[in-house]
Amino acid sequence: MSETPAPDPLRAVLLKLVPEGNVVVLTTVAGETLRLNTSISARKQIVVARATERLLRRSVVAGTLASAKGGGRADLFGQIVGLINDDAALDELAAAFLAAYPDALPVGVHPLDALSIEEVVLAILPLLVRPMLRALDVVGPLGVGILGTQTPEA
Repeated sequence: MSETPAPDPLRAVLLKLVPEGNVVVLTTVAGETLRLNTSISARKQIVVARATERLLRRSVVAGTLASAKGGGRADLFGQIVGLINDDAALDELAAAFLAAYPDALPVGVHPLDALSIEEVVLAILPLLVRPMLRALDVVGPLGVGILGTQTPEA
């Protein structure tokens, strides 16, 4: 009799970042609802990934991620405020959104004028997580070391 495999905690966390039905629902600052498909072309995924990589390389973002990982909540708050005040980081965030969803907003409307920062992030996260989930499907929970996460000790 085969045993049911233990749930994969990484997969469980990633699944929470991908909306059901591959549609993310955003609310604009004007109260309008946007429904965006999180399944985009490979070319758009590449542009989004590159903009996100540039964003992650920014020192203020790296500091925010380090604070979150280390559990330093007070420092994390300061890092988030620093991120919000980093125009170049916000430009990368907007570039990723526009690459993924060029027709989501009326022509000439900037994402950071129409949406809050958290809504822009909410729209982009599934685009980065979906490929990771597919990779996990291929390598399984014991192969996550290939994806940059330590494999469980045997």
